[in-house]
Amino acid sequence: MKRTGILLTLLASTTLVLVVACGGKHEAPPVQRETAVVPTPPPAPGQVVSRETVTTTREAVAPSEMARGVTESARALTVQQPPPPLRQEAMTMPPSSAYVWLPGYWAWNSGWQWVPGHWAQPPYGAIAWVPGQWMPQGQEWVWRPGHWQQDTADALNPTDAVGYYNRGYGRLKEDDLTGAIADFTQAIALNPADAHSYYGRGDARAKKGDLTGAIADFTRVITHYPKWTGPYYDRGLARLNQGDKTGAIADFTQVITLNSKDAHAYYYRGLARFEQGDKTRAIADFTQVITLNSKDADAYYNRAAIRAAQGDKAQAIEDFQTAADLYQQQGKTSRYRDTLEQIKALR
Repeated sequence: MKRTGILLTLLASTTLVLVVACGGKHEAPPVQRETAVVPTPPPAPGQVVSRETVTTTREAVAPSEMARGVTESARALTVQQPPPPLRQEAMTMPPSSAYVWLPGYWAWNSGWQWVPGHWAQPPYGAIAWVPGQWMPQGQEWVWRPGHWQQDTADALNPTDAVGYYNRGYGRLKEDDLTGAIADFTQAIALNPADAHSYYGRGDARAKKGDLTGAIADFTRVITHYPKWTGPYYDRGLARLNQGDKTGAIADFTQVITLNSKDAHAYYYRGLARFEQGDKTRAIADFTQVITLNSKDADAYYNRAAIRAAQGDKAQAIEDFQTAADLYQQQGKTSRYRDTLEQIKALR
């Protein structure tokens, strides 16, 4: 889960730094979960400093069909009968953001048998899965095996929505945002109900700075998956970066309603509430972050900054000291030194 900084200044007689975070997804479709952020200037008094990268993925075991699917795709077969039309499959929610969808296909085993699609983790260096196809060759049908795509040069079937989605995911991983948006858009044109492609395009648009477009795409995902925390979280981040504090608070509150132990949602809601001028509730949210993760130095720092702005120097110093100790333990030297300066300024 990635956290980076955005610019913020405390409305207080003493200029302080309020550490904020922009960060990762929750149970996302297989796209690289980087969210919209504002470029971070060098740390300075009265400005936000960047937050270190922390990643979390939900552990999952790939479906048992994976081995069969990969084995089958590696075989070159020739049959006399044409395969049935491909089945329309609904992609399930992925195990984590590192997985790519491998669509189902018809396999020959003394007759046609359908092998269901499934999520799989790409091997090192691969960016997408190019599905296998049965190709006509005279009076016969030859299986062209699927393979993991190592770059974006592989030709795609122009009617293959999943292929465009997977290539879009690969391009997103490579930070080819324009190419990713084009592929996700083509996947949507081929399958307008594909919420995963809307999500991928929303990610790419957010990274590119098109927050309005990203919000629209995340909203489309929510209409399909109203109990999925990810799109609410990402829409909240986009709204917060866009200055829509009320909308951001509503989205982070929905994440918390669906998952009351999501510390990042409390963190961002605390930030939005602070920007809205609701310091009391902001402190309550950062306190909840600390309850869920007592090692979160940034949450202590933020709570200290707000308490200092309210004139509560004693508790502000206590929180700053805890933050400084944690920064030192975590090897964040510049943050540690800055926090000591905040303590010195309050004494």
